[in-house]
Amino acid sequence: MNRMWIQLSAIYATILFIIAMIIITVTLVFPPDLDTVINRRNLSDANQEALLQLIEDNAIETIIRTAVFPPTIGFALIALVAGLIASVCASWFITQPLISLDTAIRKVATQDFDNPVAVRGSYEVSNLATSFNQMLLALQNAETRRQNLLADVSHELRTPLTVLQGNLRGALDDVYTLDKSQIAVLYNQIRQLNHLIDDLHDIAQAEANRLQLTMMGLELSALVEQVAELFAPLASDSGITIQTEVDAILPLFRGDKKRLLQVLQNLVGNALRYAKSQITLNLHHDKTHITLTVTDDGVGIPDSELPHIFDRFYRVDSSRTRATGGTGLGLAIVQSIVQAHGGTITVESQVNQGTSFIIRLPIIPTYLRD
Repeated sequence: MNRMWIQLSAIYATILFIIAMIIITVTLVFPPDLDTVINRRNLSDANQEALLQLIEDNAIETIIRTAVFPPTIGFALIALVAGLIASVCASWFITQPLISLDTAIRKVATQDFDNPVAVRGSYEVSNLATSFNQMLLALQNAETRRQNLLADVSHELRTPLTVLQGNLRGALDDVYTLDKSQIAVLYNQIRQLNHLIDDLHDIAQAEANRLQLTMMGLELSALVEQVAELFAPLASDSGITIQTEVDAILPLFRGDKKRLLQVLQNLVGNALRYAKSQITLNLHHDKTHITLTVTDDGVGIPDSELPHIFDRFYRVDSSRTRATGGTGLGLAIVQSIVQAHGGTITVESQVNQGTSFIIRLPIIPTYLRD
């Protein structure tokens, strides 16, 4: 990078040198035509005769070459030196932001993401620095998510593996004999591990934009009723009613039936954990979107927790375990599936009044469907 400003300085200096030499050459080789100069002046006859006499005696030419040319050449050389200094400064000013950017890029290569570059220089260089800082922030966030993911996965795997290891070690040491109840405990731990692995696979596919969707025409009202009937017995045992409010006429929606059922089951399952007496599934549409809302009258979510509700492994109640609060990946997967369908999901909640998850899915015009 240091070579660049030297090269620019050399280029600028060469251009200035050429210009100066042209000026000097023109001045020396093509002196002014004194006769023309005299004729253009309104001089008296006596003055003109005196000047002509000096010209004939070569006095004027001698004066010009001795008194005019040296200062002209001197000024040209001074201008050349000043231009050289200015070109070096200008080249340094142009390349210095690029030197800083090069240093920052080398630090990024060593996993150092804490050195944004100063936005300065020309318009193009400033835009380059801004884009680099944005990329640096994205890389820093990605690295943070990666580290958090590793920590969360190791934490989630530790408990079931510890249970399995302890029980199997006890059986091998003849501390106790595994009966059906103990085998059932081990089996449930294996199921938890499989569930966690499936969730991690879905998250990885979604983040790589490779979440597989089998698109088909769907009646979302039928899916809502199906999920309501599925959870009705469990809700009844807890003294909770599930109510559906569906528009009489809904457009056919193009989506993945299995994935959308996964979304509904996850949201309703979460609502059952927190609802006091009622869960409402509301499905309506306008000209451009179908809106699905899952509402419960539970404890609600504090405002400080709402921005993190879709984060991986995040639980509002940190004391909840996998047995009572899932893997902490459910809502992150729900968000990924909704986004894969081109939709959005938001949450509204008030403490001690309830929570609503609102999904908006775009209606694809009939003439655009396959």
